[in-house]
Amino acid sequence: MPVEQALPSGHPIMVAWEKYKTGDEYANTRRWAIDKNHTEGSLWAAFLEGWKAAEKFIGVNDVPDAG
Repeated sequence: MPVEQALPSGHPIMVAWEKYKTGDEYANTRRWAIDKNHTEGSLWAAFLEGWKAAEKFIGVNDVPDAG
């Protein structure tokens, strides 16, 4: 049984990902991720955007508050 499986390109989560990659927020996150002092924060920002896009598909109502 595979541990990972790619989503089809037409899947709503993949559509959201492709849309996110065209925006300024993604470009900024990617730029900062290259700097080793900001990599973790940038990856976290990208993860949260993915989480928000996936919430309605994975049955989660709220993104946990980091504070």
